[in-house]
Amino acid sequence: MWEILKVIWDIFVLRDAARRGKLNWRKTRFVVGFVVLEYLIAMPALILYIQHPQYRTLFIAAMVLAVVVLVVFVGLAWRSRSRSSVA
Repeated sequence: MWEILKVIWDIFVLRDAARRGKLNWRKTRFVVGFVVLEYLIAMPALILYIQHPQYRTLFIAAMVLAVVVLVVFVGLAWRSRSRSSVA
């Protein structure tokens, strides 16, 4: 039940941001791309590690890669935001 309320609240917040002009299709595609990439990196490594604990180094490498991707995406978002505020 709590999760349903959280989803409804998230939809409300996203709708409000779209009305104010803070959310557009470009930002939405950027975020969806980030989430899909993180899941494609982390989930297979996690499932493999759960089933075969001897692959710990592969799991750690995948998590490091996920953190690097996070840093790159945050950098791109910051750069995009600073460019849009200058223009």
